[in-house]
Amino acid sequence: MKRLKEENQIAISDVKVKKIMTKNVITASENDIIVEAVRKMVKHNIECLPIVNGNGILLGLVTFRDVVLSVIGARAHIDGTRKKRSRVQNIMSTRLVTCSPNSTILEVTKLMNNRHLRRIPVVDSENKLLGIVTDFDMSAGALT
Repeated sequence: MKRLKEENQIAISDVKVKKIMTKNVITASENDIIVEAVRKMVKHNIECLPIVNGNGILLGLVTFRDVVLSVIGARAHIDGTRKKRSRVQNIMSTRLVTCSPNSTILEVTKLMNNRHLRRIPVVDSENKLLGIVTDFDMSAGALT
């Protein structure tokens, strides 16, 4: 039984992220209004919205946590009238951990565990968004 487990781990360690990542990612622009970004997240039932420029270059991420913090948390410094018109760029996270499409499931799993992440954007060498890989993708990929 132990040998079978070791063989499965070896196979999983060879699987590339590009095989399991979500490719058609819903995105937003840094100039989008937060309310519209939230509507997009709700409509598509997603918890995270990558923020890209016109060339698809990843600039940041907005999560529901970012939105909540902007409304009631430490980032809630904008007065009520301006808050409704506030831009995504004001709340997006810009210090991102990314991976390559050729990263392995094992590498990304370690990265997620070490950094306590649930999702990692997949980018090319020019930081163009190619997809996103989530903890759910990782577990589903490990089973296939």
